[in-house]
Amino acid sequence: WNLSQFYKSLDDEQIDKDISLVLKEGKRLHDKYLTSDFDSNLKSLKELLIDLESFDNKYSYGGKPSYYIYLNQFLDQESVKVKARYSQIEQLNIELSSLLHFIYERLSKIPESKHEMFVNDSSLKEYSNYLRNVFKFSKHILSNEKEEVVNELSDMASGAWNRLLESLHSSEVVKVKDSKGKTHTLNFEKLTDRFNSPDKVLRDNASLAFNEILLKHSKVAEAEFNNTLQYKAKMDKIKKYSYPEESRYLSDDVEKEFV
Repeated sequence: WNLSQFYKSLDDEQIDKDISLVLKEGKRLHDKYLTSDFDSNLKSLKELLIDLESFDNKYSYGGKPSYYIYLNQFLDQESVKVKARYSQIEQLNIELSSLLHFIYERLSKIPESKHEMFVNDSSLKEYSNYLRNVFKFSKHILSNEKEEVVNELSDMASGAWNRLLESLHSSEVVKVKDSKGKTHTLNFEKLTDRFNSPDKVLRDNASLAFNEILLKHSKVAEAEFNNTLQYKAKMDKIKKYSYPEESRYLSDDVEKEFV
């Protein structure tokens, strides 16, 4: 991949400038609406929703720096620079979430008796579906203080485990032969590419090598899976979800019975 359309390199000073810009915009929204009456005034609410939409279009998930660093992970998961930058982006998104969570918390506290008034108001027509989704999640949205704790601990609880396993897999390099006896030196990612090779011998040898790598790290994978499962169960309990799939169904806007 040629990622120069984003930045010159991981050392590009513009990355830090853009991260600061994203955070500055998050703080601007926080300061502008912290004392706003958007949860009772339709005009103020529309102004907020327009601002939020603009922010999401430009800086969703940390904006351009986040996408660039995310893609770099796939190029070299062992890179110390990538890991450092990834931690920087993780912290950015935690800070953004902490700055803006009060918006969703206050919207979630709008009395249910007023939901239809907000959703059906003609001035908010283009945001009706967004508001409807926020109201659906209302009983699962935590207070700002609790959400901040969850955000701070979430990466250690699940994300770090995932990166550990990915790092172990990506560090593996194996040699596999094709039908002509030629030896191919491949890392974990390139092994999966060979699953689609027209050479059956190469396909089979790549599959065997792939399975050996998975088996080698299966104990770590088991620990990761069990940890993620326990974390998910605890978060569901804290956020008052009644069954494991509920948060997904709400996000996808589908009914359990339909699925």
